[in-house]
Amino acid sequence: MFDNLAKKISQIFDNLKSHGVLTQDILDKSIKEIRITLLEADVALPIVKELSAELFNKLSGEHVSIGMSPWQMISKCMNDELIKFLGTSRQELKKGDILLCGLQGTGKTTTAAKIAKIINKQNVLLVSLDTHRPAAIDQLRKLAKTNGLKFFEDFDLQNDNAVSIAKRASNLSGYDCIIYDSAGRSDVDTSMLQELKTVYDIIRSANTIFVVDSMAGQSALKTARAFADTVDITGLVMTKTDGDSKGGALISAKYITNAPVLYICNGEKINDIEIFDPQKIASRILDNHDVLSSISDAFSEDITPIALDENFTFNSMEKYLLQATKIKNITWLFGIIPGLKKFKEEISNAVSDKSIIKRDIAIIRSMTKKERCNYKILNASRKKRIASGAGCQVSDINKLIKQYEQIKMMICKMHGYTSK
Repeated sequence: MFDNLAKKISQIFDNLKSHGVLTQDILDKSIKEIRITLLEADVALPIVKELSAELFNKLSGEHVSIGMSPWQMISKCMNDELIKFLGTSRQELKKGDILLCGLQGTGKTTTAAKIAKIINKQNVLLVSLDTHRPAAIDQLRKLAKTNGLKFFEDFDLQNDNAVSIAKRASNLSGYDCIIYDSAGRSDVDTSMLQELKTVYDIIRSANTIFVVDSMAGQSALKTARAFADTVDITGLVMTKTDGDSKGGALISAKYITNAPVLYICNGEKINDIEIFDPQKIASRILDNHDVLSSISDAFSEDITPIALDENFTFNSMEKYLLQATKIKNITWLFGIIPGLKKFKEEISNAVSDKSIIKRDIAIIRSMTKKERCNYKILNASRKKRIASGAGCQVSDINKLIKQYEQIKMMICKMHGYTSK
């Protein structure tokens, strides 16, 4: 969701790395570039103005002479401001019932089932209040049945409406949590908001969650304000984050509602939901991940950081390949390394699947110490010997060398020196 924004922010920081001192002119230019980048990412103008002003106030004047490089200073302040907007830590649902609200098409109904599944409670009841669209009721009923969840059936569409269903369901006992899927419209509608307010007053849920479509863009500001003025929003869920969204809708909705982002949904399947971690999102936007903590947290593996410099040899390559067998793939591994995100597409063409990775490890282990440190001495006879030891073809060795050269070239390009 934030890949384009992260790429452009990374470019701004790269331009700053050539400067040793943060002058007022450099600061003004950088803040202007950040402001334009955020606006292009569909972040609402009031937020962009506030963030720009904070950056300027923190970095101008006497702070300019601090003994740090310009990109480090701006990156640190930018990170602090993003964390302030997105939240300082993960937030959890309050104990009690849940009311979902938002526009039609944002994924509210699917999100209701996803939350029911992720909170992992046996006595969760799903209630559809969208009597305007019988298809929405059928969708929630089907999701409940498919995933072993309970669905509220005590209603008659000929005589019931959202208010009467809410009254009946709210009087039920014996459930750990009741999740209400409210009705939506294609745009903000007065009658919809009034119905939502009436339902809200009836059920008095502990959690009122606003579901935001990550593709909403600038319109998220208006929509979020309308719902926040109607009910007390206690949390946000961002949907469709697997699409080509720019990410501004999330920041805008968070700014207007002042409610924590609880979950992000990255697909249509029931398990395509994860707890929102603001610090990781800020790190993604600024491309300043700590590789060790990111990988360790995601996959519970002990990962040792490897130096990305002119000393990148086949010994280094072997360590990365070994790590790639533990995680999804080496493309993902290089994709989260600071500074290499811009080369992600190129890297994806230079790596292989796990079965080939294991073969490549065998090739490297069949090399001598001297060959690992200087692959250019690998002539035909040496390659034949290695192929025999690794149980592969000489052509496989040539492919690995080509992959190594591509990665080495990108590392050199990143640091600005010539590949040896």
